[in-house]
Amino acid sequence: MLAGLTRFVPYIGPLIAYTTLCIVAFFQGTPPFGLTPIAFAGMVVVITLIFDNLFDNLVSPRIIAQALRVHPAAVLVAALIAVNMLGLIGVILAAPVLATLKLIANYAIRKLFDQDPWGDIDVTPPARPVSELYPWLRKTIRVSYAWVKKIPQIRLFHRA
Repeated sequence: MLAGLTRFVPYIGPLIAYTTLCIVAFFQGTPPFGLTPIAFAGMVVVITLIFDNLFDNLVSPRIIAQALRVHPAAVLVAALIAVNMLGLIGVILAAPVLATLKLIANYAIRKLFDQDPWGDIDVTPPARPVSELYPWLRKTIRVSYAWVKKIPQIRLFHRA
């Protein structure tokens, strides 16, 4: 929960989350895969950094862009500009403000050219994307777990 809450505090939040993850991973009883505690803590922090960057740069802008019908790069640029101008509140408001400005600009341009301002706007909600990732991900996890169970040296969970 701490890692999730610290995502809303720019710059300092991730530092707090990664430090907490490192400390918790370091003080585990016996790290899995026969790693030393420091190597396990480093591995946890690096994997978390990779997933956070993937989510922040690929997944989140696409979801927001699909819901608001704006380009993902525009959402990223708006978020970068807003964080520099307004900080945390700017990041939260960047995507909705961008979508609002897009609607106002479309309205003004269509009115200037004597067109119906709402003629080509689709009022149906966006369809849920059918992704082929989920079955592939489930199969990969199932195969990986079956493979790990066959190796007796690797203990996934420590039992007292």
